[in-house]
Amino acid sequence: LSASSKESTLLSMSLYHPYFDSKYAVEVEKGKPGNDSCVIRVGSSSLSVMKLRQLACAAVKSGEAEQSLSALKVGKEDKYHEWNASALVDIACRRVYAIKVILKLHDEYGAATGYAAVPLYGGGENQARVDAALVTQHESSVSVDEAKLTNLPQDDDFDNVEAESAGRGTEGAAGVSADPGVSSGRQVVLSAAQFEALHGKMGEISENLNRIAHALDLVAGAMARNS
Repeated sequence: LSASSKESTLLSMSLYHPYFDSKYAVEVEKGKPGNDSCVIRVGSSSLSVMKLRQLACAAVKSGEAEQSLSALKVGKEDKYHEWNASALVDIACRRVYAIKVILKLHDEYGAATGYAAVPLYGGGENQARVDAALVTQHESSVSVDEAKLTNLPQDDDFDNVEAESAGRGTEGAAGVSADPGVSSGRQVVLSAAQFEALHGKMGEISENLNRIAHALDLVAGAMARNS
């Protein structure tokens, strides 16, 4: 890569052939602002807005983000060197964002790769402003009915236990207090009826476990006798 004094130059590449004492170069330049017929110039070939859009459409259709420019006769090859270029497409945005150039000398005397950013084209700046305006308009048009939100059911009546007031301590009607190891700020309090129901359930579970344990003992004894 080499520097260029032109303000319009986006990329300047050159290679020196030591055997033939010659220099081969290629440049990429941007077109004049507002000139849709020449957004960017690669070598001596100009790419218009229409050609860039066609490249973007081809990338979207094929799924290949890199599109060769050989069909547009961009590039050069002779007995001693060659260079070719391709367009790099942002498939999501459907725009060509860069030009990739490969310059190489034959017989493996040297090679180089360079990239040039493609200027905004086809009203890109104005389109960005339009998109931003549409987003802003959409956000401002979305309204929320606060009354409907507040009327939505936030809870149900299942498994709800009214906590005793803080002034009455942590014990419930049946004398069951919350676990002191629990650091929650809400105390769990059971009424007498709830405590009795819970106690009955625990008794049933205990009886079932005893039956299971007895059955296992019988199975173990039968297996021991058979062995």
